[in-house]
Amino acid sequence: MSGDDPGRSSRISRAGRKALAAHPLTPRHAALRCLEDLLWRDLLDVGREARTPPPVRVAANRKLEEALRFLAVGEKIAVARFASSALFPALLDEPDIRVLEAVLANSRLTTEDLQRWLATGHPRPEALAFLARDPRWASRPAIRIALLTHRATPRGAALSLLTSASRGEWRRLAEDPNVDALLSACARDLLENGP
Repeated sequence: MSGDDPGRSSRISRAGRKALAAHPLTPRHAALRCLEDLLWRDLLDVGREARTPPPVRVAANRKLEEALRFLAVGEKIAVARFASSALFPALLDEPDIRVLEAVLANSRLTTEDLQRWLATGHPRPEALAFLARDPRWASRPAIRIALLTHRATPRGAALSLLTSASRGEWRRLAEDPNVDALLSACARDLLENGP
């Protein structure tokens, strides 16, 4: 059968197209064509499979990112639990806090991913407050200082992080003119009088 047969891909099962898309020996044009009719679950698997060639992984993740707006919240949560890092920016900006909770539990998420989102994403105050309450992430100095200095972090959430901050972090907050005035004053007080 000719490789250019237009009906060929429609005769291959979805599982077969997924396997072909992810296989490192599948010609790139054929692998990309196999992505066309895959469901979000299949795109998720192809996009996180280490043996999938990088261009195909990128294309699968792009297609899945585009599909996110059409997915139900439960489906977004499922994606967030297992997604590769390419999808984190879009997932972290999702308005439903349950999606954020699922991303924070994703074993692929790194401190650098969260720092990048805090610096360049669009975190909402309620998402920042949720992150500030997460013991796994808020205890990391890089995340804590990013939360403490982020303009959208609710004052109460920032104040709750102060006692676990280091003297160096208190000093940075006390000296930064862009930090909330109350937070800066509390940091100065902690520097002078201790916790």
